[in-house]
Amino acid sequence: KKATNDVLIVSAQNLDTLIRVDRIDSDHESEMLAAPIDSPGGSGANTACTLKMLGNRISISGIVGADPQGQFLRDALELFKIDVSHLITTKGDEPTGRAIILVEKGGKRFIVVRPGVNKQFSKEASPANILLAARNAKILHLSSFTDTASLEMQTGLAAEACKATVVSLTPGALYAGRGLDGLSNLLGSVHVLFLYREQ
Repeated sequence: KKATNDVLIVSAQNLDTLIRVDRIDSDHESEMLAAPIDSPGGSGANTACTLKMLGNRISISGIVGADPQGQFLRDALELFKIDVSHLITTKGDEPTGRAIILVEKGGKRFIVVRPGVNKQFSKEASPANILLAARNAKILHLSSFTDTASLEMQTGLAAEACKATVVSLTPGALYAGRGLDGLSNLLGSVHVLFLYREQ
């Protein structure tokens, strides 16, 4: 088929706040080693930017808040020439999602997610429009949301899209934590699964 985009990515959208600390320990007061850094983030957006740098045509679907942080994320994606026509700006008051990421010198991370408006994605998005975009892409790539409603929406999209489009999934800790039983319906439509050792 002739695809409009190489990859459509459906994912949560988060502003990352990176904080370098001396040590991450459950019973240890960490010292901040540098001022916090705000950066565009989220698994899906990171994937989108990487694939775009490799020369692919990328579109992204998700939701951001009607706030400066949401505009910051949108501007960052547009700077990479990523199609944001399926990126929703909420009509409500929920803030853009945020991830607080503590990082040790050796690379160990501890992540706290405030989903914010990401929890509204399944309510404000148009599954029919996203499915049409997925059918016009070579690959539909999914990454995790915190809420069950968005997972169920992704599951429905994958079930329809997999008939004509390759479906890939990065479950991350959030989806992996649901176990095989919690993901079985989605995994049945996935062709490519990206995991790391702990998952």
